Amino acid sequence: MTGFLFVIALTSAMGWHFSVSESARAGENEAVTAYEVIVLGEKARITGDMGDFIIDIPGNRIFMTDPERKVYTEVDLKAWSRAAEKMKGAMATDTSAEVRVLRTSEKREILGKDAVKYNVLVNGRLEEEIWVREDLKANEFLTFEKSVGKVFGKSFIREKIEKELRKQTSGLPVLTRSISEGGEVYTSEIKKAERIDIGKDELLPPAGFRKVSPEVFFRMRGE
Repeated sequence: MTGFLFVIALTSAMGWHFSVSESARAGENEAVTAYEVIVLGEKARITGDMGDFIIDIPGNRIFMTDPERKVYTEVDLKAWSRAAEKMKGAMATDTSAEVRVLRTSEKREILGKDAVKYNVLVNGRLEEEIWVREDLKANEFLTFEKSVGKVFGKSFIREKIEKELRKQTSGLPVLTRSISEGGEVYTSEIKKAERIDIGKDELLPPAGFRKVSPEVFFRMRGE
């Protein structure tokens, strides 16, 4: 029995599973997306409306999978990060913005327990409300956020907000609502956060999938 448990320990470990819902609303129009995330150490898998990605920071790689065609491709993470940084630099107009994150006394129940509201002011204007479950110390989720930032890029404002928030709490942000000057509202909410046992093969392309070049992968998907 001990040997069996040792084999399980080698092939799986405890990580996090998150279900995330995002919406963007402008007037009467609203677009909603949802995706699932599993995080184990410095590796994360994202599946759903955002696509199918496996981010492997120690391996310096991103896998993109296409379940419908049973193919996958592999991209160098550092090269992707450099491209994201160039894009961020080209769009940088907010490097001197003043960002303040203020903890409030307001609370509401999210995922079964109280979350604390933080207000984010940019140049004196309320731009975000962030609700934090301060009892959830999900370091894996912070790793996931860094991973996503490397893949999709992150604005200077976003980096400042996260830095200021982390000075005040190490808890898990479970709901973020952003309000643009034009009145558009973007909401991101974690609908489920649970510790689960994650098999090591869940953070690799599925067995039986064929590896193709990035060019072939995107051509097959019509991108």
